[in-house]
Amino acid sequence: MAEMKPQSRRAVYWLGILATIFLLAGAWDLYQVHRADQAYRAQTQLLHQAHQQLTAIRLGASTFFAKSGDVLSQLRLHQTAYEHDLSALEHGSLMLGQPSGQSRYRILLNELGGGALVIDHSLQFLDTRHALVQTIGSSLRNIQSGFPLLSLEWRHLSGLMVRTGAPRRSLARVESLDTRSFEINLELHALLNPGRQSTTRLKQFIANARYVDAVQRALVNGSRSLNMPGVFGMPALRSLLGRMEALYHPVASGFTVFLKNTSEVHSIFRRLAAVVFASHGMTRLMGRIATRMKEGVHYGIYRPIYGWVLLGAGLMLLLALLYVNYLINAIASAQRARGEEAQRNQSAILQLLDELAGLSDGDLTVQASVTEDITGAIADSVNFAVDQLRELVRTINQTAVQVDDAARRSRATATHVAQASSHQSHQIVQAGGQIAAMTKSIEQVSLNAQRSAEVAQRSVGIAHRGADAVRVTIEGMNAIRDTIQETAKRIKRLGESSQEIGDIVELINDIAEQTNILALNAAIQASMAGEAGRGFAVVADEVQRLAERAGNATRQIETLVKTIQVDTGEAVSSMEKSTAGVVNGAQLAENAGRALTEIETVSGHMANLVQSISEAAKQQAAASQNVTRTMNVIQEITVQTAEGTEATARDIGKLADLAGTLRQTVAGFKLPDESSGAEDDSIGAAVAGGHPPELHEEVLDLAELSASTT
Repeated sequence: MAEMKPQSRRAVYWLGILATIFLLAGAWDLYQVHRADQAYRAQTQLLHQAHQQLTAIRLGASTFFAKSGDVLSQLRLHQTAYEHDLSALEHGSLMLGQPSGQSRYRILLNELGGGALVIDHSLQFLDTRHALVQTIGSSLRNIQSGFPLLSLEWRHLSGLMVRTGAPRRSLARVESLDTRSFEINLELHALLNPGRQSTTRLKQFIANARYVDAVQRALVNGSRSLNMPGVFGMPALRSLLGRMEALYHPVASGFTVFLKNTSEVHSIFRRLAAVVFASHGMTRLMGRIATRMKEGVHYGIYRPIYGWVLLGAGLMLLLALLYVNYLINAIASAQRARGEEAQRNQSAILQLLDELAGLSDGDLTVQASVTEDITGAIADSVNFAVDQLRELVRTINQTAVQVDDAARRSRATATHVAQASSHQSHQIVQAGGQIAAMTKSIEQVSLNAQRSAEVAQRSVGIAHRGADAVRVTIEGMNAIRDTIQETAKRIKRLGESSQEIGDIVELINDIAEQTNILALNAAIQASMAGEAGRGFAVVADEVQRLAERAGNATRQIETLVKTIQVDTGEAVSSMEKSTAGVVNGAQLAENAGRALTEIETVSGHMANLVQSISEAAKQQAAASQNVTRTMNVIQEITVQTAEGTEATARDIGKLADLAGTLRQTVAGFKLPDESSGAEDDSIGAAVAGGHPPELHEEVLDLAELSASTT
């Protein structure tokens, strides 16, 4: 212990120095990370603001003409704010702790600056042509608002020209306006929201506008270049053309702006497309910058783990220092405590050996002292074992006396039981003969009952077949009744249908008479017409003849229908009588069926009763046979019981002798209330061969273990 103290002190000293170094290094690293993180957050905020301004520029340029108001001024404001944020990114003192000239993002920032120059030049160009830009926007919105109604009027005009027989060339030109109007609507959407395809759409829009303007003007005056005659002179189209001219006037004003300033308009849309394209590319470039910043490209970003590792190592070393100091003190205290405890244990073991010295001589009156030392549990176990041994001796003594008395009584009882078993065997032989005679009588009764059951079962079968035949008859009569009723219903429906046919024939007859009258009138009119109506008179005569033939046919059909109605009524009456007869027959058959069913039920009950009697007789016969076999078994058991009783009597005599021997053996033990010298010797001998010597050896082993520990 004295040799370890200087080494322990040196270890504690160096651990303290190392822990201090780690803690200071970790704190310094976390401080640097915190500064770099602040710089990163400021740079990210600037980048986010620039991205928002650039997004506003892109959205404003892509919807430049779709909105009313001074959109160009708003774009200039967003451009100024964007350039301010970009200047802060390029010339700011942050940039994650590095001068901007040495930044890894200098190339990316230069690209952002180039895009900003493109946007600035484009907006300056638009600003110099501000009036034309405003005119283009208002023209596009006027065309968009008036063009749908004009397209509907063109469709209306084409339909009206078809009905009025307008020239085909003019009609073809008007019909082509429908396709052109669809294309112009698509191009208007692209021009109101400029983008990459706006310049291409602009060319198509100008071509379609020039064509529509030429066709619209040719509708009034015609056009040789289009090979299209005018249609204003047609009265049916004049009012519609007037309305179309009023609707076309604002659209024509918008077309004029594009047709007279084609090159300027193309330049304006190219500049807007350049703004949209540049802002879109710069947005993706900012995304790349943000992605690289997240990946930890800059100095000091996402490396706080090093500082935390150093702090953790310093804290672990500090905890290790405290733990080593605690272990040194704890080991010294534990060694002192073990020495004192070993001394106490040795004294307690020697005291326990002194108290148990008399136990080795067979003295069961020994009582060990139970203390809080290590030997307290052993002393308590020794006292418990001695108490149990005393109780065992007393119990054996009492049990030996009781066994001796019980053996004498059991010997007398066994002798009496042997005599009773012999008498019982004789009585069982007599009872077995009587039961055998009774079994033969029961078997005869069972045979007769079985024959009666077979006769009753045949009666049930005959009654069942009769009932089935009656049921089949009833079902057949019911089927006949249903068939007759269905036939009667159909005949009634036939009568009703014939009545309807009569009504229809009457209507046809009326039509034939009216046709005859009309044919007569037509003939009169034809005769009044003279030579021109001669052919019509022939047709009228033919119609009159057909009407007369139709009238004759309807009268014949009417006669046949009346005959069918009379026959149908007679058939219905006959069917009703047949139905009544079938119903009466079915009722009688049903009564006979119920009677046969009752007979069948009674026969079934009788068969069941006879069958029950037969089964009961069989069971009685089987029970009698079982009783006979049981009596034979009982007779054998009785003989065996008599023999066993005699053997038991002999064994009980031996048990009585053993009980006496046990009493003599137990009488030699010495208990606390006895003081005979001979008994002390006997108890000492008994203890020497029992458990106490084992406890004595355990105590000696414990003493040796305590001495070795010390």
